[in-house]
Amino acid sequence: MRRAGGRSWTLGAVVAAPVACASVSCLVPRRPSGPADEAAPPEISTSTPFTGDRFVWPPGKKAAVSLTYDDALTSQLDHAVPALSDHHLRGTFFITENARNNADRWKALAKRGHELAAHTMRHPCDGMQSWVKKGNALQDYDANRMEAELEENINLLKSLGAKSGPLTFAYPCGSTWIGASSESYTPIVKRFFLAARGTAPTFADPATELFDNAPAVSGDKSGPELVKLVEDAQQDGRWLILMFHGVGGDFLTVNLDAHEALLTYLEQHKGSVWTDTFVRVSSYVMGHRPPPAQADAGLD
Repeated sequence: MRRAGGRSWTLGAVVAAPVACASVSCLVPRRPSGPADEAAPPEISTSTPFTGDRFVWPPGKKAAVSLTYDDALTSQLDHAVPALSDHHLRGTFFITENARNNADRWKALAKRGHELAAHTMRHPCDGMQSWVKKGNALQDYDANRMEAELEENINLLKSLGAKSGPLTFAYPCGSTWIGASSESYTPIVKRFFLAARGTAPTFADPATELFDNAPAVSGDKSGPELVKLVEDAQQDGRWLILMFHGVGGDFLTVNLDAHEALLTYLEQHKGSVWTDTFVRVSSYVMGHRPPPAQADAGLD
């Protein structure tokens, strides 16, 4: 649970009620792809100076959505990337060493304006989970090993064409600790990356988000559930960060119809919902809200 603006948000509160498909145009057929589908999304400046006394989204926008995809899975290249292009949307892809298997395809993705971001190389998670490879558990890491692996991950990003400038990170399994003593490695992450994404299933409050472990809602849901999340984010002016793994394949999978329903809704509501990469929304939020002292004074 995360508390923001006097309200407590949890995933159960967001998606517990069933949503009628009729409210979302969730069965809109996919358009055939073509050269026109490669048109870049309109740019929103992330560097204009802050001039107000409170945070506001870009003109006309009620909320922001970032579509993030973890682990450099082939189903993302096969299904998510073409769908994003069809709907003129950009995504963030948190990659591991898996990206070496399709290096040319990931390079092409970066050229289309998608964000390539870090997710460690070997995806360390709690060794208590049976699928974690021996020697690659969080318990096997210390600060030096994690720092070296993050540097290796950054070098992989650059070799795949990640643009110079700020990079972002997502914690594997949402875990922020390493070693037998569960030492936090967030201080290392903060040295390397502009912002980091976790797995807390709630919205981000742009007025208070710390960017060291931003929340993310898992995307393995139905089309109506995904659209309901976007609608709720608009109602409260929040930032919805969605976390996908498999898209029509692999694991923790969102089916293609649900993914398509979400992207269709986002394209149809681009006037009120800003859909952009994790790094671009993070940069905008950081630059468009009052400094802490000014924000605190406004609460008196």
